[in-house]
Amino acid sequence: MIIFADNESVMILDKESGITDTMIPVRNIWYKDRLLDNKQIWVSGDGANLLVASRSGPEDEGRDVRAPLPLINLTVVFLDNLSNISLNLMEFRDNSADDFYLSGVSWTPVDDVTITLTSRSQSLVTIIICSTPNFICTEVDFIW
Repeated sequence: MIIFADNESVMILDKESGITDTMIPVRNIWYKDRLLDNKQIWVSGDGANLLVASRSGPEDEGRDVRAPLPLINLTVVFLDNLSNISLNLMEFRDNSADDFYLSGVSWTPVDDVTITLTSRSQSLVTIIICSTPNFICTEVDFIW
């Protein structure tokens, strides 16, 4: 199986079905070079799922340092049947969707998704874990 982005969609090439469009849009995340290590697609450790980051809103939104940050969508694609689940991050953005960057995304060894949101001022970090199989997200509490 080969996974690639083409024409703003994630496509999958395999021997049985040829090229399949997952119908998940991918657009340039303008701040991804620094914060997401130039990634928008992550394959789970077991190779069964795909996590895709995409941006919603106009293409030029967020380039002005004083403007609201673009909203980023995270979608888990189940590669066995190409169904998907969109992760709900809005409840973790402290009632202000334009004040946080999506600063980190990764799969854990047990194939849960971890997400790091960083405030625009970089004074606050929120870590979220979305657990398999339904990828319901909860904020991780830390004791300092």
